[in-house]
Amino acid sequence: MKLTNADLTQSFLPALRELSTIRTNAKVAYNTVKTIKTALSAVEDFDSARKTLLENSAQQENGKPKIDEVKKEYVFVSDEVKEAVVKSLNELALAEVEFEIFPIKLSEFGNSEISAQLILSLKDFIVE
Repeated sequence: MKLTNADLTQSFLPALRELSTIRTNAKVAYNTVKTIKTALSAVEDFDSARKTLLENSAQQENGKPKIDEVKKEYVFVSDEVKEAVVKSLNELALAEVEFEIFPIKLSEFGNSEISAQLILSLKDFIVE
C-alpha cells in the first residue's frame, strides 16, 4: 500500500488501532496485527528521518542539538534555517511510503460493528 507519511500517521494507523479494539474473528485480528506491525515500521522510518533532519539542522551546543526548555523545541541559528527545516518536514510528511498490508474481506467481519468512517480511513485494507 502507498500512503503519504501524514496519511499513515494521522489516519490509517489510528484507524487500524481502533479496528484492533473491535471484537472480530481470529483471521481479522491476525491480519490487523500483521498490518499494524508493517505500518509501525514505516512510521519508525518517518520518525527517524524527522528526528535526523531536526537534530542535524538545529543549533549545536556541546555537540548536541540545542533545545529551548521553555518552548520545548529545537533552536535554529536563524529564522531562515527554521523555515527551510519546516519546509523539509512538510515535504517529508507528504512523501509517499510503501508498506505491506494484509487485506481483509468485508464479509469476514460477520456481525462485527464497524463504522463507515473507519472503513473509509482503512482504504484498501478492507476489500469486497
